[in-house]
Amino acid sequence: MLTKSDFQKAIADSITNYPDIAALYQAGDPRIIQNLDAMAAMLAMFSSQLETAMAEPFEKVRDGTVLADAALRGVIRKASPGRVRLSVKNNNPTAFTVDTGRTIIDSTGLPYIIETTAIIAAGATGTVDAIQLRREIVNHTVSGSVPFYPIEIPAATDDSHLSGISVSDSGGEYVYRERYTNTWPGERVFHVEADDRQSIYVRFGQTDIVGVQPANGKVIKLTISRTMGEISPTAGSPFSFEYLNSPKELLVNMTMNTLLEKGQNPPSMTVLRDLVKYPSVYNHNAVFLGEFDFVVRRAYSN
Repeated sequence: MLTKSDFQKAIADSITNYPDIAALYQAGDPRIIQNLDAMAAMLAMFSSQLETAMAEPFEKVRDGTVLADAALRGVIRKASPGRVRLSVKNNNPTAFTVDTGRTIIDSTGLPYIIETTAIIAAGATGTVDAIQLRREIVNHTVSGSVPFYPIEIPAATDDSHLSGISVSDSGGEYVYRERYTNTWPGERVFHVEADDRQSIYVRFGQTDIVGVQPANGKVIKLTISRTMGEISPTAGSPFSFEYLNSPKELLVNMTMNTLLEKGQNPPSMTVLRDLVKYPSVYNHNAVFLGEFDFVVRRAYSN
């Protein structure tokens, strides 16, 4: 790969062929130096691109190529949510019940969903567990139904990452089935995939072939879970309800007790570049006619 200094040296070697300009060049006239320096920089950038393109067939160098390869292999960048245990002090004169499903906010504004119920006596302190998630509901009306009908998942409006997707309609829940593996016609399943821009899609099946194909006019409900990935709340930091349902909640104090799971960020581009090399890692597949003992033990660990 040729660098900027290589081009500048070539310019210096050939400038003597033009005596009128050479004098200005040797004097450092900015009218001459700036143009030649800019051309040397642009040629160096182009040389770098050529070098990358030459290596691309053998090693995925560009981020766009890595994302396209990940999309082809069905690898989706998603995060795992963190979980915390909170201390809840009830300052009310009567018992207070903390219900599951309530959304609470930490001191930095991150949303959590309470996972456990606790009945806390007056003046007592109890604990509840919460998971760092925000759930978003999207209702999609099917229009122009086709085999393997896709629904694009809206992009996040903040820095959160996709954590999970559930799909349902008036007939009940759909089951996630990776790449339609072992799926009969008529089974209510969905598949999730990404393109080279990392746009996420939910796909359904094809009538009489695999899964189900939603009819025009059917309303599909998507419940999208998003998380910030790895978290590190400070011990003793305050939490509060997102919305107050009763005045009693004003006398309930929640503070950080224990970090149960710190969560995990989506794979970085460096990790993704390596991840797509090994199908057995991301796809949980055994080599053909081999390693099935490991797959069975993974599925039936007990």
